[in-house]
Amino acid sequence: FFFFFFFFKQKTAYEMLRSLVGSEMCIRDRRIDSIDKKNAELEAKMAASEKELRKYIDDKAQELSTIIKEHADQIQELVSKSTELEKKLEETEVKLKKLIQDEIEDAKKYADERIDSMREEMNKAIHETEEKINEHRREVNEKMEEQDEKISELSLIHICRCRRYAVCRSRWSPYH
Repeated sequence: FFFFFFFFKQKTAYEMLRSLVGSEMCIRDRRIDSIDKKNAELEAKMAASEKELRKYIDDKAQELSTIIKEHADQIQELVSKSTELEKKLEETEVKLKKLIQDEIEDAKKYADERIDSMREEMNKAIHETEEKINEHRREVNEKMEEQDEKISELSLIHICRCRRYAVCRSRWSPYH
């Protein structure tokens, strides 16, 4: 029975007999009442603090909303300028690529023209050199023919002299 008694809430004197007042009441009742009062006060303070905090949060949210609205136009303007700049950058890149391609093509054309011009000059120089070589060959051939004629004349003279003289020298000399 004693063991069973502790499992139930112990009743205060006030709960047993409501007519008890003052010192007849249990000390525990005073603590509960004071705790209840403090809890009520704390709950009131918490509710007031919560109201103040909500008001503060709402005010700050309103301020932020105002700031965002004020700067939203600026942000939108910056975004549109950024988009315009990106488009201009893309256009500039396209133009630059086109200019580079044009310059490369012009450089190739100039190089091809210069190479063709140099080939023509080289072919002309080769042709002139071949003509000079052929002319020089003709001159050399003419001189050789003249020399051959002189040699044949001189050899005839030599033969004639050898017949006059009994002794013939092996080398011909104009001073025989």
